[in-house]
Amino acid sequence: MRLAVLALALVLVIFAITSFRSKSPTYQTGIAKVVNVVKTSDYEGVLSPVSSSVVSPGSSGVVTSILVSVGQAVRSGQALASIAPSNQGAQAVLSAQASLAQAEASLAQAETSQSSASTTTTTSPPNQSNQLSQLIAQAQTSLKELCSNSSASSGSQCGTLKSDLSQIGSQSTKAQSKVQSSPQNQASLASLQAVVSADQQIVAADQSALAAAQNQDRTETLSAPIAGVIGAINMSLGEAVTPGSNGGSASITVIGTGGGTQVTIQVPSTTIDSVAIGQEAKVTPVGGATSYLAKVSSIGSTPTTNKSTGIATLSVVLTLTNFHQKIFDGMDAQVQLYQAEATKVLAVPTSSITVSGSKATVQVLKANGSVATVAVNVGVVGFSETSVASKELHSGEKVVLADLNKPIPVSNSLNTRALRKSFAG
Repeated sequence: MRLAVLALALVLVIFAITSFRSKSPTYQTGIAKVVNVVKTSDYEGVLSPVSSSVVSPGSSGVVTSILVSVGQAVRSGQALASIAPSNQGAQAVLSAQASLAQAEASLAQAETSQSSASTTTTTSPPNQSNQLSQLIAQAQTSLKELCSNSSASSGSQCGTLKSDLSQIGSQSTKAQSKVQSSPQNQASLASLQAVVSADQQIVAADQSALAAAQNQDRTETLSAPIAGVIGAINMSLGEAVTPGSNGGSASITVIGTGGGTQVTIQVPSTTIDSVAIGQEAKVTPVGGATSYLAKVSSIGSTPTTNKSTGIATLSVVLTLTNFHQKIFDGMDAQVQLYQAEATKVLAVPTSSITVSGSKATVQVLKANGSVATVAVNVGVVGFSETSVASKELHSGEKVVLADLNKPIPVSNSLNTRALRKSFAG
């Protein structure tokens, strides 16, 4: 019986001890200490080279060679790719040269007729006829050479042009005979002069068209305008390409090696006053493990408003230093912009501060297990630590982060974001 009573008493004692312990608070704590605190603002940015150039074809054609690869270093003037003219280019040259030959023959005919009409006995008609015949013969030779080098699809066109040129020669000979046998009056002379003038204009236009067609018909070589590294190749062998400029469908991007790398962020217009030239930041490329120092190099002056959010932002460009990672235009990065710094100050974990209106407090865990609420003046609000000033708080003391026996608080007074907002200055 005594043993039963003793056992019951022992159970009651253990239950009482357990109940007492369960009611005692269990705290998660941090340490107040002297450190450097940096206030940052976080942004998403886009990396790009400070100097870059996009090379695009100047004429239509087919890509016959690509002489570089992405990441390859190139010198200024180095060949990057070649573009061969398409069949349409050859046809354009053929048409322009044939048109020029016809115009030159017509001009020669008109000039001979004019010369015959105003000739005196000191000019020999046979010499004029020989000159015209030579001009037409030269045009026929040029056309023959052109057609022999053309594609088979233009054979019928060449035959037509040869026939037309031959007919011009025959008409020219008849006109010459007529001029020799019939004296010309002043009216016919003026008419011939008008024909000569018109033909000269046609020849000039055709010569210009021929030069343009021949330029398009040459194989084009794309060259690097600056020394650097190949950042992107937007073309492939055998691809048909058309002329374009920066951002065109077919292009090769050269990233300048001497200009460095920059990152662009969008800062709300309401906080742009906190950004200054030379301000430092930490930049971490997305997916990378290395962070780099950067400084603000330019601040935009024209805001852009997001139609969906209504927030107006300005572009801020930061230049990276000692950046050695291979990048491509448009790579994303995380940017921490340093806005304030406090050196060797007393700081506590940011989450230990409770904000109520304009007042802030922390709970200090004493050696005897009791907790004292201490008022603090908040300084620089960092991401994980915040500088504070208080006569009642000292370096090395424990501050309460949470009471593990209580539910997670839902009050904004314990929210770090509220702390940042309340003490933004």
